[in-house]
Amino acid sequence: MYTLLIADDEQLERQALRFIIDKQCPEIQIVGEAGDGASVVRTAVEEKPDVVLMDICMPEMNGLEAAKSIRALLPDTSIIMLTAFDEFSYAKEALALGAVEYLLKPIRPDELVRTLRLVTSHVAEVKAKRQEEERLRKSVETAMPYIQMSFVYDLISGSITEMEH
Repeated sequence: MYTLLIADDEQLERQALRFIIDKQCPEIQIVGEAGDGASVVRTAVEEKPDVVLMDICMPEMNGLEAAKSIRALLPDTSIIMLTAFDEFSYAKEALALGAVEYLLKPIRPDELVRTLRLVTSHVAEVKAKRQEEERLRKSVETAMPYIQMSFVYDLISGSITEMEH
């Protein structure tokens, strides 16, 4: 299961996105919605979603500023920017801020689903890597007292005669 936060200043747009995701992406749970940039940052910090689907043009704080804040607070959260403006400067800035995708409105449902599946696939890889790192860290922590004891025993018994540089 993956978690998603939707941010768009238009209620109808949020409802349409929710409808598409609920119907076509059962593996994604929508954990919240926000209508402005400041709210999306607050909600993201509270919910810690795997993915944020966010409009660029929103009141209070635009999507690019919100993305920058979210990236600083939640570096593992994937951000998909959504906008009606086909301007290269927006796309360039969004990607520089760490957005993983940049989609243009109106978005076709199949394009949204395809993008979400690609992004959640990446999220799954990152989660699996983190879990493996955690498992290895715990294994080393568990083994460390035995390694230290063995080292001390080897020192005392004379098995270690000279340290190489």
